[in-house]
Amino acid sequence: MNPDNQLTTGSIIGLKKEFEEQYIALHNNTFPGVLDRIHRSNISDYSIFLHNGLLFSHMVYSGTDFKNDMNAMGTDKTTREWWKLTDPMQEPLEIRKETEWWAQIDLLYSIDFKSTESKTVFRRAFTFPSSTDLSERISDDFFGDFDFWGTTYDLKCFKIFRSRHNFYVYIETFKPSELAGLMEIIARALKSDLSPEEMQEVFHTDTKNSEKLTPKKKVFVTGCFDLLHSGHIAFMQEAATYGELYVSIGADENVHHLKGRYPVNTQDERKYMIDSLACVKQ
Repeated sequence: MNPDNQLTTGSIIGLKKEFEEQYIALHNNTFPGVLDRIHRSNISDYSIFLHNGLLFSHMVYSGTDFKNDMNAMGTDKTTREWWKLTDPMQEPLEIRKETEWWAQIDLLYSIDFKSTESKTVFRRAFTFPSSTDLSERISDDFFGDFDFWGTTYDLKCFKIFRSRHNFYVYIETFKPSELAGLMEIIARALKSDLSPEEMQEVFHTDTKNSEKLTPKKKVFVTGCFDLLHSGHIAFMQEAATYGELYVSIGADENVHHLKGRYPVNTQDERKYMIDSLACVKQ
């Protein structure tokens, strides 16, 4: 029931309480090189969620050589520098295999629904304790007519993962639907006495939008830019076609040193005018 040529994986790891804020802040400002490596390793969708000291990741791989693509990430210089920051914050779990850092967990159930014209997708993840008397894979008809729930809750996809102790439910919807009722039904069907608890999303990348993932070139120009005129504007507009434009203006004292006179407009005035140009990043 998954799209062809896609591999979906789930994994979990502990996060040290004292690093929660720092971990979230880092993932809100992920190195552009890391995002680019994710894109080039054919990871088409990747999210990380947090709840009570546990991180859960959902990943969709769309390539044809998973082993080599993952090895490429492991040998990437920028990615390894990133891991030097994040690894000390994490606590690997005892259930992981010898070769794992994040413990891989089983995909128990997965269903994708017919897409709509909506390009907006809302991601949610929930967790609750797992029962011990379920088979390794839930049958497609385990929940009955699940298409009904798909229509009711505007679902795009619905996936259930299971670790030794918990279920992890990953859901995508086309609208910001209220999912508490659905999750209570799912928990009862999976023989859990406790209500599912929603996890906090701390990271997401969708590499279908490669423009957001590929680091943009930075263009740096310098000048006095006193008495700003059309030639200055045309120069900066052309420079901005090569990447994000950063402009350095000569300080008043430096202009006096080079030209023997002070500029007509002060450095603050010249900076204000250049900052107002749409083609200038900073």
